Amino acid sequence: MGILILLSAALATIFFVGAAFIAHTLLHPPRKTFAVALARLLPTDPQALGLAFTERRFRLPDGLWSDGWVIQGANAAGPNVIFTHGWADSRFGALTWVPKIAPSAARIVVYDLRAHGDSPAATCQLGTAEAEDLLALIDQSDDPPGRGGDREVVLWGHSLGAATAITAAALDAKRGTRRVAAVVADGVCRTLTEPVAALLRSRRLPAFALVPLARLALAARLGSGVLRDGLVTDAAALRCPLLLLHGGADPICPVTSARRIAVAAGNGHFEIFEGARHGDLADVDPQRYRDVIDRFYASLPRPRTRAF
Repeated sequence: MGILILLSAALATIFFVGAAFIAHTLLHPPRKTFAVALARLLPTDPQALGLAFTERRFRLPDGLWSDGWVIQGANAAGPNVIFTHGWADSRFGALTWVPKIAPSAARIVVYDLRAHGDSPAATCQLGTAEAEDLLALIDQSDDPPGRGGDREVVLWGHSLGAATAITAAALDAKRGTRRVAAVVADGVCRTLTEPVAALLRSRRLPAFALVPLARLALAARLGSGVLRDGLVTDAAALRCPLLLLHGGADPICPVTSARRIAVAAGNGHFEIFEGARHGDLADVDPQRYRDVIDRFYASLPRPRTRAF
């Protein structure tokens, strides 16, 4: 009996330590900085893509800041886009998305999420604060800055960035500000822990025990909001069109999860790219990806203002 108690205590300790490690890693993602982009031969600014741009330091609601770029797109009649990257990425990684966005957009803003890239924030808030940051960017993304006016933009995000875009648009709708014309979500999950569970299962680790404990650890740090089925609720609150793009072979975010978000949205459009995984949809079928985006933009009401 004593041995069983010791084994049970050891197992419980392993689970709690493992869950704490998962929560800590989620809150402190590895940084993709200029040096990382340079080492991986990635573009380090929009000039490397042959695009005109201005550098910008965006102020966040709590007094912190985020560095980014306002990039000139190829279609002056297209929408203005703010792109939000995924977990453990940065504005440097976001540059690899710009060629997918620029042909149909007038301008594109890319920036660092909290605790990503060169952000001074020490902790990622996993979308609980990032949505407010994104809304703050809309007010500062005109060029030149401070012009003000009536700005409607498309929020485009990947993975965590897609979740942030949906939540920000829902907040915009609830407050009646209606600055978000549409949302494009590439590779999104309805709950925070779905991708964590998928990653653990892929490594043959006990997700059934680690994920609930990690959720509790995150809730203790970020609040009970991380436990809710938030994106389904947020999608239902949207007052703008939502386009969800998803890989049929996505190992991180289940197709069924993204479909639930699309169904909840009053004006949701769902496109599956068979054979695509997480973040490679445009590489698997670039022409279809471009066509889907162009059709979605063409269906949008004419925005009140074309330039930031």
